[in-house]
Amino acid sequence: MHVNIANYLDKQKPNIIYLGWDMKGENPEESTISVLYVDDEPMLLDIGKIYIEKSGNFNVTKAQNANAGIDLLKDKSFDCIISDYQMPGMDGIEFLKQIRNKGNNTPFIIFTGKGREEIVIEAINNGADFYVQKGGEPKSQFTELLHKIRHAVSARKSGEELIKSEKKYKYLVENSPNFIFSYDLDNRFKSANSALCEFLGLSEEEIIGKNYEELDFPEKTYNYLYKLHERVYETADVVKAENTIKMPGGEIHYYNIILIPVFDQKGFVTGIMGNSTDITDKVNSEKDLIEKNHKLLLLNEDLSAAEEEIRQQFEEIAKSQHFLIETNQYMDALFNNSASLVLVWDNNFRVTKVNKAVEEMTGISGKISKGLPLDDIITPDKKDELTEKLMHLSSKDHIRGFETKIKNLSGEIRTVQWDIARIYDYAGKQISTTAQGQDITKNIEYHNRLLEKNKKLLLANEEIAAAEEELRQQMDEIAISQRIISKSERRISDFLNLLPDPTFAIDRSGDIIVWNAAMAETYGHSAEEMIGKGNHEYSKLMYGHYRPTLVDMLLNYDENLITENYKSCSFKNGKLEGYVSYKNVNGQIVTLWGIATLLYNEDGEVEGAIETFRDVTDIEKNRKELEKTNEELSAAEEEIRQQFDEIATAQHTLIETNQYLEKLFNNSASLVLVLDNDLRITKANEAFEKLTGILEKDLINICLYDLISGDKKEEILLKINETKKMKKITGFEIAIRSASGEERRILWDIAQIFDYSGKHIATTWQGHDITDILEYQNRILEINEKLNIANEKLAAAEGELRQAHHQLKLITGITRHDILNSIMAAEGYLDLINCSDDSERDDYLNKLNDVIQKIQMQIEFTREYETPGSHAPAWQDLTDILYDLDSKAGVPIQTSACKVEIFADHMLKKVFESLLDNTLRHGGDNLSGIEVNCMQADKGELRIIWEDNGPGIIDADKEKIFEQGYGKNTGLGLFLVREALKISGIKIHEAGIYGKGARFIMTVPQGRYHIIQ
Repeated sequence: MHVNIANYLDKQKPNIIYLGWDMKGENPEESTISVLYVDDEPMLLDIGKIYIEKSGNFNVTKAQNANAGIDLLKDKSFDCIISDYQMPGMDGIEFLKQIRNKGNNTPFIIFTGKGREEIVIEAINNGADFYVQKGGEPKSQFTELLHKIRHAVSARKSGEELIKSEKKYKYLVENSPNFIFSYDLDNRFKSANSALCEFLGLSEEEIIGKNYEELDFPEKTYNYLYKLHERVYETADVVKAENTIKMPGGEIHYYNIILIPVFDQKGFVTGIMGNSTDITDKVNSEKDLIEKNHKLLLLNEDLSAAEEEIRQQFEEIAKSQHFLIETNQYMDALFNNSASLVLVWDNNFRVTKVNKAVEEMTGISGKISKGLPLDDIITPDKKDELTEKLMHLSSKDHIRGFETKIKNLSGEIRTVQWDIARIYDYAGKQISTTAQGQDITKNIEYHNRLLEKNKKLLLANEEIAAAEEELRQQMDEIAISQRIISKSERRISDFLNLLPDPTFAIDRSGDIIVWNAAMAETYGHSAEEMIGKGNHEYSKLMYGHYRPTLVDMLLNYDENLITENYKSCSFKNGKLEGYVSYKNVNGQIVTLWGIATLLYNEDGEVEGAIETFRDVTDIEKNRKELEKTNEELSAAEEEIRQQFDEIATAQHTLIETNQYLEKLFNNSASLVLVLDNDLRITKANEAFEKLTGILEKDLINICLYDLISGDKKEEILLKINETKKMKKITGFEIAIRSASGEERRILWDIAQIFDYSGKHIATTWQGHDITDILEYQNRILEINEKLNIANEKLAAAEGELRQAHHQLKLITGITRHDILNSIMAAEGYLDLINCSDDSERDDYLNKLNDVIQKIQMQIEFTREYETPGSHAPAWQDLTDILYDLDSKAGVPIQTSACKVEIFADHMLKKVFESLLDNTLRHGGDNLSGIEVNCMQADKGELRIIWEDNGPGIIDADKEKIFEQGYGKNTGLGLFLVREALKISGIKIHEAGIYGKGARFIMTVPQGRYHIIQ
């Protein structure tokens, strides 16, 4: 939701309270950016690390394959990940998928020479932030890469800050005492905060999607609110209003309403956001004030009437002056002899009078104190606070409990608590201020001792306090929260105890936190006994032994566990509902229905789960019986209704059916005959007349045998007998002589006709002339046979061509990928040489020379493999190949039972040369010979075993050695050996024991070899 409230905020600035949350994000331009760089080409990793770190605030960690990158991510987080696409074992896209599946959202950039559109789309679809293609001038290329890194890191951190901001905004909305809500264009609620939900007594789910009518607001109320909505849509501006609103319950409330338009990205109003304050108490107070003013006016009239009476009393007042003088003397004595400290000061805060208690405490006599600044007696740090309080003090009010410090004669600081009042003359003019104080130093000391004891008690109850704090961690104001929690707990407790169904809840540790009255009544244990218990005590009470309940399976979701324990279960809208049947302690089968849901704290974290269940044994039993009875009644009712319908319409239907069947019989394109029990024709349609050239009247009573060709009598009788067993015969072929004497092949369907009593009365024969179809099918079969032979030849040629194309494409791709990576590294080192000093230049030149040698080795190595599959396979003598190798091996090659010829691609010799090269490179100093043995396997396959006595290959690498890029040189040797053998259908794997030597086994399929006799 995008709310365009910039103008609104400008207008409302005096009323806005800004919270002290730091909304600033870290600027990736200023902090060091950690980068994980994954590429199978070490030279590119080196040149990339140099370029990136030379550009400023970057720290690059290298990984030579995706698995190494995943291991690094287990222990360390990075600001950005750069990955090549084409790598052995796991490519860049699969690497990206794995880290995204683990919830890692670190910015990810694919940096590769692969530029196909489908790869770019796949990378972006799987969560890549950018795709940068290798190639071109290194400096500009790495500049683009650096820009993408900074942009991705900045965007990701901005997104994280936005999420934090949205969470804080949501927290404010949810905890605001005001009603905060939003509508869509149809005046339906889109959101409602906790205050509004609590006031209406509805959950947010019950409010969202509904309008005021559906929430039972009075018509006058919602018509007024809808007019306010229309003003928002018409003006596209903020609308304010203050009015009475009648609520669904009939009570009248006064509200201050602010409605703010919500805009989409194009500037169109798409809804309304509202903030409403209940000002009922304020309005009622204003009404009370008006009423009191009216009463004061009436009182003023009464005072005027009383003025005369006061004038008459004036003489009495004169008489009382003498009495006042005496009273003044009494008050003076009381002032001086009071045990309390008494101070009087003028409007300039200068002391005018002190009593003996003040003199005794401070050592300042009354004469000396007169005219002294008040600061000389009480601590001056309290003067500003005192002045502020006196400014707002009326003639009838007092300041009570105002604390100050006073230094006594011994220099000790004493704490005095004052009650302060203004003194006015007869005209109402303020003339001085009086303060009466009590020395509360000892009280404070006693209070501090109490606090110390309380502190010790608090420490003793630290675990309880910690638990209470955890329950209240979502609340900002403890005093308000206690009332809300208390009210909520009472409401929830009352609600749960009023539930007729047993209900309980557990926390994440499995301890019981709710146990309602129904649970206590059902299982004979009160809430006081059960609250706090763990170890599945609730389950043992329910089932007599431990058995997972719905709350257990919600907190530790396991579909297999659900299936094992519940005969039916469903999870919908965050609730797990299911039925379970079990045998109780009395041996009776009990069926329980239950529903459970998770409990969350204000941070959205799971705190536990709550479950309600009900014994539905009788309901389930009655339901099954009722369903069975209903099914029987429904079936009976349906049967009766059908019988009545059939009887009512039978005659009409029979007449229409007979007419329809007669037309269908005569107009049918099929041949139709009706025969009696002696197979004599009783009826024939026009199609049969046309075929035979005999009219129906002449066909009547002719036996079927007189019309058919060939001896089919016994077969026909067998078919007739089958139909008498209520079977229908289909696809029975009998030839019929046509009018021209031609034999036509007819495919018949035969069925018996019975009367209402089940007595057989006739046989129907319905036939289709398939003579032309059979002739056409025979011609098609001949053509298909010829096409199949041609397709087999084409398929064989296509397979050979596809295999050759695959090999050529593979070699081309490998060569291009590796050489382009090496050229890119070379260009990078050239660029670094041009901008480096002498101390670095030699090192860069040496690395450049290594790159050039690697390019030369790649070209030389792949030259031998550039034409696999380009020649037809041929029979090749394995003995000749091994003999040729032995002459140039440098170590002896012993052979056994290898007098075989193999039908394979011409690359077969190159395969054995590569195996020899691999043995010589990795055999070590102890290599003394090679053995090649041939043997036939159980399935008719031939196994060629190449083994040496070198160090061998560790188990973890037995398959990796055949992967592209694995190894110390080009990384193509054994990879291309397997690819070359694949052309001829030959498999290879390594089966040696590490420490005893390598052992390569090649399996030649049956039919691809023969033994030389």
